Amino acid sequence: MYNYNSKKFPLLTYLAALFLASCSSDFLEYEPRGVLSSENVATPDNAEALVIAAYAGIGNDEMIGPLTSLWVYGSVRSDDAYKGGGGRSDVGVVDTYEQYNLTIPDQGTDMAPRTWTNHYKAISRANFALSVINSIPDADYPNKTIRQAELRFLRAHSHFMLKLLFKKIPINNRRP
Repeated sequence: MYNYNSKKFPLLTYLAALFLASCSSDFLEYEPRGVLSSENVATPDNAEALVIAAYAGIGNDEMIGPLTSLWVYGSVRSDDAYKGGGGRSDVGVVDTYEQYNLTIPDQGTDMAPRTWTNHYKAISRANFALSVINSIPDADYPNKTIRQAELRFLRAHSHFMLKLLFKKIPINNRRP
């Protein structure tokens, strides 16, 4: 006869030791490399760079998930424009908008989720820049009020475009 209890005890002991070792504070509390925190970049020069990055957030356009040229969502869907290209398979996701056939699963290359994500990335850039600029004293950063207004406008622009495209959007009330 085979005794199963003799195999269970060492296995349970090993799992308990693994569980206790995984909860050490050194493992859980560390600052990741390559991630900016507000304290690391709270200088006027870095704040200017963050403002430029926030502008780039709404200017970095791509073919799928556009931010600046929304002709697919308006002109193509309303039959005022044709997508063109080498046939229906050339940028097929635009063809589904042109045919108004939005029920075809397209394996994750749909434009709407990409546009949604890109606008929220732009909002995140503006929020991070605002949090950094808010922590810099007025005496150290003479353009503080102007840059805050610019960043709030960029954030509002992205929220407005999301509202136009998707109607009901979540808005974070704990913004800087």
